[in-house]
Amino acid sequence: MTHGRPDFDLTGSTRTTYPVMDLGELAARVGSPVTFDRRGDVVWFDDFEQPGGKWQIATSGVGATVVRNYVSARNGTFSLNMITGDAVDNYATISRRMPMFNDQRVGVEANIEFSDNTKYTRLWVQWYDGTNYTTGAVRYNDLTPGFEVLTPGSVWVAITPTIGLYSTLHLWHNIKLVVDYETDKYVRLMVDGVEYDLSAYSLTSLASADYPNLFISLQVTNAAVGNHGIFLDDFIVTINEP
Repeated sequence: MTHGRPDFDLTGSTRTTYPVMDLGELAARVGSPVTFDRRGDVVWFDDFEQPGGKWQIATSGVGATVVRNYVSARNGTFSLNMITGDAVDNYATISRRMPMFNDQRVGVEANIEFSDNTKYTRLWVQWYDGTNYTTGAVRYNDLTPGFEVLTPGSVWVAITPTIGLYSTLHLWHNIKLVVDYETDKYVRLMVDGVEYDLSAYSLTSLASADYPNLFISLQVTNAAVGNHGIFLDDFIVTINEP
């Protein structure tokens, strides 16, 4: 018994509609936040539509805060407003641990609305395997401007070609980092319409007896006197990245 449509039959008997042949496209049409890069399998995401409890929060300086807000959002009604303290190098950080059971490729995506007077916005992912922890991280250097990748020895290396990100209300930038914990190498960084090949760079690995878990975080630091920060929406974690 045959099933489905005949080969090359995309429309069948339809006249004013067109069939959705891709399940990722179907999910996007019904409201999934995974619309920037659909590679990999989603294991967790936060669209910040529901209040509290998903992140550990750390801040420094007077007036620093991390709070859900409705001033601007990439999707839905809410996003997360991360505001630093009022001195240079004050920060606001969110982090989370989650289970992961073997070495594999992992993707972390953050959708960010930048503002003036921030210094670094850092996206960080670590895999603890019971013996070591292996770190991959990129940061947007708003002073340069451009992206930098963390390499062994805690050395940040500028990624070329450089790209500056425009800061204004309701302009959301898509950033996705993919790392490979089987090879301990970076894979790629995607920023809006630009994809960087990071396969020449190694991850950083150090000893740790912590039981297996995946640690993810995002941090913004201050570049000037006063409270400054970013909006964050649709934070997505994927595995089985190609």
